[in-house]
Amino acid sequence: MIEPSLKRKALTVAAIVFLVLAIPTVGVGAWYYRSFNADLTDQVTSHIQTLQALAAKAVALRLDKLVEMAKSYASQPTLQDAMAQKAWSRGIIAVKTLQDNPAFYDYYFDRIFLIGLDGKINGAFPGIAATDIGTVDSGYPAKWSGPLLVDHASSYISNVVLRSVSPRINVIKILVPVVKDSAIVGVLRFDIPINEFSNLGKNAELTSDGFVYFVDATGQIISHPKISSDSPIVSFASVPSVDRAIHGQSGIDILYNSLEQETRVTAYGQVPGYGWGVIAQEPVDEAFVTRDAILKTILIMILTSLLVEVGIAAVIFAKETRATRP
Repeated sequence: MIEPSLKRKALTVAAIVFLVLAIPTVGVGAWYYRSFNADLTDQVTSHIQTLQALAAKAVALRLDKLVEMAKSYASQPTLQDAMAQKAWSRGIIAVKTLQDNPAFYDYYFDRIFLIGLDGKINGAFPGIAATDIGTVDSGYPAKWSGPLLVDHASSYISNVVLRSVSPRINVIKILVPVVKDSAIVGVLRFDIPINEFSNLGKNAELTSDGFVYFVDATGQIISHPKISSDSPIVSFASVPSVDRAIHGQSGIDILYNSLEQETRVTAYGQVPGYGWGVIAQEPVDEAFVTRDAILKTILIMILTSLLVEVGIAAVIFAKETRATRP
């Protein structure tokens, strides 16, 4: 029979040995866990944020090119003369001639409209139905009349709209004034179907359920892999990341999308100079799958080491009790 005092002594020795071994294990393990957690989280978020910034830059470059092309049309003397004289048929021929020139062709332009200072559509290339000639552009006067005709802006880009003339598709409109002898003589409107922007986010290196999407300055979807460009216009203005982007904020957060009912790692920001929002996102489970697997391995290693150290302490306790047995 071992005396209680001797048993307590053996237990104390075993406990001291366990603590000597376990404290470094827990300390070093916790340091590695925190370090790996921070580094791997930063790698994931930086990657998503970089893809969002690259997508925003790609959209900005595309819009820059389209706006410059539209201004090039408006600067052509033959077109300026035709619109100044309200010779709309001659203006359409001038537009067609420019379209046939590779230097002026851009497949993003679905249709080019000639609009008078009263907002009426006087012709288009490719042509439109005769019943649509003389109708007022849907953005006049509330949208573009002030910026172009009063403030003399060099261009105006609309939000997503359903085109008022056939074929009725969802488009972005670029409008530029046509100036002759320092006076505005008309407006050119270039329609770009929103599905033309879908390719700008397709090659983002995200997980299988990750993607990039674009919204206009009001939060309406321009391009989204889960929303058809032919469907009714959809607004994501209530989504936190979209709301922040269209109000000029940028960053990355873990956010819940109430419309799609999923929590995601989401990077958001604006297209420089245009106010559109660009969102890059991945489901949380997919985004951090590698990080979580590594952290799980670290925890298993810590627990395994602690179990081994418990065994060592148990062996020492057994030896101490045998050594003190009368």
